[in-house]
Amino acid sequence: MIRRICTFALVALWALALVGASAEVGIANPWTETSAEGVMEALGLELGVPEGATDVSWRMLEEEQLAEMTFTWYDLPYTARVKPADAFEDISGLYYDWPQEMECVVGGRCKGVCRRATDGDVTVDNCLWYDEATGLMYSVSAQWPDMDGFDIQASAEQLYVPGQTE
Repeated sequence: MIRRICTFALVALWALALVGASAEVGIANPWTETSAEGVMEALGLELGVPEGATDVSWRMLEEEQLAEMTFTWYDLPYTARVKPADAFEDISGLYYDWPQEMECVVGGRCKGVCRRATDGDVTVDNCLWYDEATGLMYSVSAQWPDMDGFDIQASAEQLYVPGQTE
């Protein structure tokens, strides 16, 4: 009888320790919610906010020096990113097969690529461009119901801030 009580007590203590430990264990969110000023202060980076954009919010991954701005513009959700880079790289955070890709130039000097994918009834457009003069990589993406005439490169032109870190 005493052996069963001791065994039960040990199992109960082990279970409590396990529950307590698992409640404390978790993955920390690496993103820091911030503001445009916070991004400028911490990373020295900025993105242009298109006139008429609403619901603008900012966050950053300080370890990766990546800044992200989300906003609504003309009733479409957008995500824009910027970070220092040694060369062109995909910083979009989007993992699609891109059946449509087209080379582009943003700001009259930055080589890039505009691409489009479909995800169910939603079309995803993304523009990536690299500013060799400043060593900054940019991305802007939007999701929308299939519409003709959408131009993600025009959105990129609104976000690009030339001359950063020059």
